[in-house]
Order: sequence, then structure tokens, then C-alpha cells
Amino acid sequence: QSGAISARRGFTLALSYVVGMASSYAMIGILVAAFGAQLNIGALTQTPAVIIGATLLFIFLSLPMFGLFELQLPAAIRNRLNDMQSRQKGGALLSTFVMGFFAALVVSPCVSAPLAGALVYLSSTGDVLTGGSALFAMGLGMGGPLLLIGLSGGKLLPKAGTWMLLIKGAFGVGLLAVAISLLDRILPGQIILLLSGALAIGCGVYLGALESSADNKARLARIIGILSLLTGAGWWLGAGMGNDSLLRPLAISAGPAVVSAHAGADHVVVDSRATLEKAIAASAAQGRKVLVDVYADWCTSCRDVDRLLAQPAVVTALSGYDVIRFDITEGSDDQTSVLADWQVFGPPALQRFDQQGLKQGAAIQGVPAETELIDWL
Repeated sequence: QSGAISARRGFTLALSYVVGMASSYAMIGILVAAFGAQLNIGALTQTPAVIIGATLLFIFLSLPMFGLFELQLPAAIRNRLNDMQSRQKGGALLSTFVMGFFAALVVSPCVSAPLAGALVYLSSTGDVLTGGSALFAMGLGMGGPLLLIGLSGGKLLPKAGTWMLLIKGAFGVGLLAVAISLLDRILPGQIILLLSGALAIGCGVYLGALESSADNKARLARIIGILSLLTGAGWWLGAGMGNDSLLRPLAISAGPAVVSAHAGADHVVVDSRATLEKAIAASAAQGRKVLVDVYADWCTSCRDVDRLLAQPAVVTALSGYDVIRFDITEGSDDQTSVLADWQVFGPPALQRFDQQGLKQGAAIQGVPAETELIDWL
């Protein structure tokens, strides 16, 4: 917004966003309390069409940040909106609320352990009021840091100046980074590494990594640019090596370790109740226990589970198990009915079966610690 933003105004806008986000979670709580795990909201908002649409939107919104064009409404509409806003206090509150509401659905689809625990409890109670209020409270708690940032909007931020052009460019890079992170749910890891490398190299060139200057500020920017350039080059090299980790792009053993954990002779991939039950029965006939890995292509946390299952200590603990991947990327009614029976609300999740093919206890939802998984197995 143009002009000075008071602490009260910043807090009000931040509160509007947080209430929108909390309302989205409240809606999920109400639906889960009313219908249990039959609804697969995460899958509905993570289809390739939705993800690609959101990615294109973020890319489009990043272009004005680099000065390619000005993003604004036609003058006639803009003037009318300005007149309306001048007559109403808080004219941007509704739009900010809507942003927060949809951000909670599109940007954070994976089920974390705390959220999964809340959903399991709510589905067992069937209490719609408790479902809505509990997850609304959780959303407000998640938004606490945003409220603090909004409250400081009029005091801690420096005055307007040329530095804002750098901030504008930084936000443009951030928008492109979000677009890449969304694509991470539907594209191979090596492609994401290439895209991330291109963004990092572009930042390095923009910051003057390939130029020379005697100005101290320019030198500092150049140092940061060189680091960004080297990071991008490392990511490109890692992608060429077949790796897909942004944190360990040059690790020689990272790629093969994951492949060996999920492509062994005992590993089966199924995507329906019938094929899953058949695979579990086949293992039980051989006196083998089963670990079912609930997975979806759009769930980034599922890749963390992949790496966890590839750890040597976990592989040893899995020696008595057959590992079956239950792929619910499609999010069909048949797949969600299995999750409902297990009280699992989305990937990632792990479920055990004994040598008779009987389900053993509750599933682990989210990404467990290595020691926790080994003890559970």
C-alpha cells in the first residue's frame, strides 16, 4: 500500500489474513467431524491442473516485480475502487481474508503429525462445533508470527526509498521460488533441481557476479551473487548426476540409496483396494509382515519418507517386512475409502500388518524420526 501504514492497520490486515487461513482449517475440521476421512480435500486441491494454474499465477505475479510491466486495474475501475475504499475503513480486508483462506488449502496440503492427530480425534467425535472451533484455534496459533509482523509494519520497516527496488526484486525471486516448489509436486526432482539452479544463477548474474566494481555496496552484492551463481551451478551438476536434493545435490550415494529402498524385489506399488488386499494376502501367505507406505506424487513430505526408508538402520529393521506403496495420487473414492478405514487423512503415512495380514494398531502419520520408526517397526 502507498503511504504510511500504522501499526493498527498492519495488525488489522495481518489479522484478516490469519482469520482467513484459520477459517479454511475450520472448514476442514467441520467436514472431517461430519463425514470422517471420506473427504480427501488435500487431493482435490493438489491435482495437476490446480498446481499448474497456481504456478502460472505466481510466475505472472513475479514479472511486475522485475519491471517488465505494471500490474494494475484499468483507470476507470481503479478510480471507482479508490472512491469506495475512501468511504469504507478496511477496504482490503475481504480480499486479504480470501488470500489467507485459499493459501491454507493450496500451499500446505501435506498432513503433519499434529494435524493428523487432531483430525483422528475429530472424526471419532462427530462433533461439528468442536471440529470447527479446534482447527480454527490451530489456524490462529499458526498465524501468531504473522500478527507480530503486521503489528510492526508501521514501526520497524524503514522509510520508502531506492532500497525498495531491491525488495521488489527479492519478492519477485520469492514468487518464482514458490512456483518451483509447487511444481515439485508433479515434476521429477532432477527437473526441480535444474529450475532451482536456473533461478539461482539468474540471481547471481543480476547481483553482478560477472562484473567488477570498486563500490563497497556493489562488492557485497557481487559476493552474494557469486555464492548464488556457485549454488546454481552445483544444483545443475547435481541434476546431471541424477540427484534430486537441494541440500545435498552432489551426494554420490543419495540417488541410488533411494532407488534401492523402493525398487527392491519385495517392493510393490498398488493404487486400489483390491490390489492392496491381494498384495497383503500374498505376503501373509509367505509368513511375511507388511509395511504399507501411503504415497502421492503431489506430497513433498513423501520424499522425506523415501529417504528415511533408505537409511541403513531402517533397512535393517525392515528385513522382516514386505514394503507396499499405496499410491493415492489420483484420490479416487476407492482409495479414500481405504484411508477412512485406517483413519488416515492423507500422505505421508505408514501402516503395519502382521504375518496373518491383520492391521496392527494406528498408522504413523507424517514423517517420523528414524529412532521412532525403528521402535515402531
